[in-house]
Amino acid sequence: LPSEGLASAEPKIVNVSLFAYVGNRRTLEVHKRDCPWVKKMSPYNKLPLSDLEEARKRGFDHCALCIGGSLR
Repeated sequence: LPSEGLASAEPKIVNVSLFAYVGNRRTLEVHKRDCPWVKKMSPYNKLPLSDLEEARKRGFDHCALCIGGSLR
């Protein structure tokens, strides 16, 4: 059965500018789409997220720069 976890065999490159938040698959941090860190991410690590609740459910921590409240 396919897993609904973060990692997939072949991540798809998606236009993340259509989403409010972008998760980084490698660091497990979530960023606002206009955060400077998003531009530095590999396209393969970008995971579009609609809201912070979804990000938390998927195990992402907040970016200390653009969201604040990082737990790391």
